[in-house]
Amino acid sequence: MRKTATPKKPPRPIGRPKGSGSQLVYDELRNQILTLALQPGAVIDELVLVNRFSLSRTPVREALIKLEVDGLVEIVPNRGARVASMNFDAIGRLFEALDLYSRAICHLAATRSDRLAIEEAKKANVEFTSAAETNNFREMGESNWRFHNDLGRASGNPFLADAQARLLNEAMRLAYLTHYSSVKTRVDYRNYFAQIIEEHNLLVDYIQHGKAKEAEKLAGQHTRLFQENVARYMMQNDVRAVSVQDPAGSGRTG
Repeated sequence: MRKTATPKKPPRPIGRPKGSGSQLVYDELRNQILTLALQPGAVIDELVLVNRFSLSRTPVREALIKLEVDGLVEIVPNRGARVASMNFDAIGRLFEALDLYSRAICHLAATRSDRLAIEEAKKANVEFTSAAETNNFREMGESNWRFHNDLGRASGNPFLADAQARLLNEAMRLAYLTHYSSVKTRVDYRNYFAQIIEEHNLLVDYIQHGKAKEAEKLAGQHTRLFQENVARYMMQNDVRAVSVQDPAGSGRTG
């Protein structure tokens, strides 16, 4: 008897790789939150995101949970998700924590010298420099985040690196607020950015040459530079709440 040929299964349709839908939502919301296009307290409507990205609720919720872990979203049971608030009364404690983590990370990085992570930090600072020249504040924030995150990896301590990364998310919102305002009010900010770039370069140099004490000291100085800029902005503008008129828009998702 002749065997009946088994019909071939049709090829599976090529769609989004598993998890990519969740990552897409995460990346979009993270960008909007960090640039204050979605302002603190803004409602995040799951259904709007489901329709906008043509996804089921599961990947949307996965993205929101990840953003909550990052400290950028607050999820209230039976009430949905909102952009995490910015508590200006807690800024002192935020910088206190940033100072401790940054100094510890740079000290350890200088003793362990992860070449790959340091090279990535160098690239991030080059990107920051380029973004500063064109007033691209979104890319400045991202490249600055990558620079410090790379130093976190260079420390060889994932607990410190992860803790710092969460704090850097909040710091990025502060940086965007103050940097964007600097342009609108024509405050001289170029010297400030130039000093950031110079300190980044010097930090990398200290770490590469194993100068742990020098790297730790400069890391504290670097945090204070940012803190002083934020404090100056808050005093000049009598900041009590975040309100930024950004071309990207603000308010509810969608």
